[in-house]
Amino acid sequence: MLGTLIEMQMNHFLLSQTVGRVACTNGKIPYIVPVTYIYNGKDIITQTNEGMKLDIMRKNPNVCFEVDSMSNMAKCNP
Repeated sequence: MLGTLIEMQMNHFLLSQTVGRVACTNGKIPYIVPVTYIYNGKDIITQTNEGMKLDIMRKNPNVCFEVDSMSNMAKCNP
């Protein structure tokens, strides 16, 4: 999808999904992992065990979060 979502559309979309991807970096190599999450209308909340993802995020808390919805391989729904 090309374009800009208004806040109501973003909130609806985040509330309707459960899987996203967190991207972080150690300054050299990006690390992107799928995570399950909930959205409370303000915060994206997820949990994880100790490991590389947390180690990287503790050193560099600048992360990206991405969510998409795909109904089939030919069509991506925002």
